[in-house]
Formats: sequence, structure tokens, C-alpha cells
Amino acid sequence: MQRVLNYENLKQKKWNGGNTKEYYKDKVNFGIRVSSATIDKGESRFSDFTGYKRILSVLKNSVELNINGISTTLKKDSFVEFKGSDKVLSKCEDEIIDFNIIWREEEFLVEIKKMEINENARVENSIFIISLVDNNNIIINDSTIALNKYDGYVDTENNLKKIQSGNKCLVVNFSSISN
Repeated sequence: MQRVLNYENLKQKKWNGGNTKEYYKDKVNFGIRVSSATIDKGESRFSDFTGYKRILSVLKNSVELNINGISTTLKKDSFVEFKGSDKVLSKCEDEIIDFNIIWREEEFLVEIKKMEINENARVENSIFIISLVDNNNIIINDSTIALNKYDGYVDTENNLKKIQSGNKCLVVNFSSISN
């Protein structure tokens, strides 16, 4: 499956600290989910995803996180990895937008990479790309994919992909351990 996902057209679901927009979810058994969420101004408690790992990246503004009693500030374009069972509290001065990957560690291998202008990468597995800017033309194996800010592109074909970023984006490389 190869598909461009327009951020504005994604369905939105309410969670206890804001709203989530789901880009991609493994339909077989929820082995992996790629989403973006707002975290409302103030304090929130993250949902429990026991049995999963998580990567959280901030796309807009910054957030103070307390993960199992350890505080850290997550700023725009940075990311943190933690267990889905971790007790995570957030505190925001302003509403933020995040990018979130949740996966079963025993089922998937997941890596995230921030790409800058005209940077190149080679990937052999499934990918998800989120554009961090408008008018971002990303080249994948000689085909140009046009993305605007927070739009996504998913390619679940397990083949070699040569990627050239037109501008800033995040690339998630994921593969099933059983492949």
C-alpha cells in the first residue's frame, strides 16, 4: 500500500488531553499505529498502552513531560522514546501538536529519523513520512510526492526505497519482526 494522507482530512478522536488523528494502523492486530495529537493547554495524563513502546515528537510548541517521576522538556522537532506502560504526565503553556508512534516491540522494529533539506536516505522496509513544512516535494525512487505541513505518506511495501527530502520531514522506518 502506498498512500498520501492529508492532515486536514484525517478523522479526529477525543482523548483525555486533546484530540488524535490517526495516519496509519496495522489492521491485523494493532501492532503499530502512527498518529498526531493535540495536547491541550494545562496538565494531561497520557493514555496507558501497556505492552507497547512509544516515540513522541513535538511538531508545534513544546511540552514538559514527567515520565515515571523524571521531568524533561520536549521541544519542537525533538523526540523521546518510552514504554506504553510508563506513567506520563504533560504540562503545556500552549496547545501543542505531536507526532506519535506506538508499536508492539515483540512484533515490529521502529526507527525515526529527521531529514533536512535535500538529504538522502535508503530504506528497505515500510516507511511513514510526515512533512514538517508546506510545499515539500519528496522524491522516492524517482517519483515525486507532494506534501504540505503535517501531511503524511505511507508505503508498506518491503522493498528498497531511495528517499530525497525536499525539505524538513520525519521518516519512520518500520518492519515486522516476522518478515
